[in-house]
Amino acid sequence: MSDEPIHAALLRQQGFSIFEFLGDGGFRPVGEPAPFCMDLLGEEEARAETIRLGDKFPFLDNFLVDAEEVWKSPTEERAESGTWIENTEDGRELALEATALWLAGKRVLLVQNPQERFDRQVPVLQTARDSLLEHGKLLREIQKKEILLHCIVHDLSQPLTAMRGCFSLLSLQPLSPDLKEVVEIAERQSKNRRR
Repeated sequence: MSDEPIHAALLRQQGFSIFEFLGDGGFRPVGEPAPFCMDLLGEEEARAETIRLGDKFPFLDNFLVDAEEVWKSPTEERAESGTWIENTEDGRELALEATALWLAGKRVLLVQNPQERFDRQVPVLQTARDSLLEHGKLLREIQKKEILLHCIVHDLSQPLTAMRGCFSLLSLQPLSPDLKEVVEIAERQSKNRRR
């Protein structure tokens, strides 16, 4: 059983490391550092009482200028760094994002490795993308069939009109009762096909 508060454990499990800003570039880790923090800083440095994060991460050093503006007055404002990449000692690249804000009256910097969140979202995004592609494919097939159907209807309408004309002329001629019945049936059918 760990003595770590549940909220700190949750944030660490979600890929966050929490640091309290002490001023003059110094930060104090809050709770157990996330695994990515250990990979980037080393276990000893990640657990130190004070860490100069700007010295460790040059991109973060530039972001801290914006963060300090947020920390100058306790408001609901926050500053977000956007994503940047850091390399571990073994050469792996880790994406990081930082958020500066006030929490519980303290100046806090949340640093996150969004990779786990991205990994969880990939299957959903891929399914949505596959569905969108399939939908587009079906729409194209429907359009092709509609065009083909329109062409068939258009191509058949002229011969049907000509046939109706012929049947109308035949019905005006003196015909035997059997032949007259056949012409009437053909005329009705040609009219039905036109609808």
